[in-house]
Amino acid sequence: MKARMIFGRTTSKTNQAHRSRVSAALTQLLIPNDFKYVIAVGACTGLLNIYQSILVSKARKRAGIKYPALYASNQEAERNAAAKAFSKSARLSSAPFALPRGVIPLMRSSFFAGRRLALTTHADCTQRAHGNTLEAIPFFLFSLIQVGLSHPRAAAVLGSIWLAGRVAFTIGYSSGDPSKRYYGVFHNIGFLGLLGTSVYLAFKAILA
Repeated sequence: MKARMIFGRTTSKTNQAHRSRVSAALTQLLIPNDFKYVIAVGACTGLLNIYQSILVSKARKRAGIKYPALYASNQEAERNAAAKAFSKSARLSSAPFALPRGVIPLMRSSFFAGRRLALTTHADCTQRAHGNTLEAIPFFLFSLIQVGLSHPRAAAVLGSIWLAGRVAFTIGYSSGDPSKRYYGVFHNIGFLGLLGTSVYLAFKAILA
């Protein structure tokens, strides 16, 4: 059978069937059957982002931090400076067995200043937990997809470890105690596992 050539491409039914088989083979090679697990992990990354966004919104509202300010630290430093000035100006009375003048206002001011500081610290920690996750997501998703195309189950497992670690990281960090962010330190197992495998596969393809 003669095949006509139009712009360098054959139009014969035989060649069309061959191209279809090659296309199907490439599709099966590039997107393995278990890639659905990788897709599920990638979708859960979006849910993680929504969860963190809700926490940030609530924390900012409680602390009274308004946009476009990202963190409350600078604003709070000014408030604390005013509170310190008030504390220095308060003087204790020398009258015996009497409540010194200025103690009650000082206690009230100290209480609310401490409460305010706790709320803003909580908001800052929550905001940072979200920001830290956003910084890692591009590298995570790229590595997840790249590794998932050749090792879908391994990629899904490592991705799940990263997600679980990020949830624990967020819960600990958003408590207001920065040291509790280490609750989710195991997320590095998933992240570094994916990143390392991604780099290995890249060099393997280059040297092939």
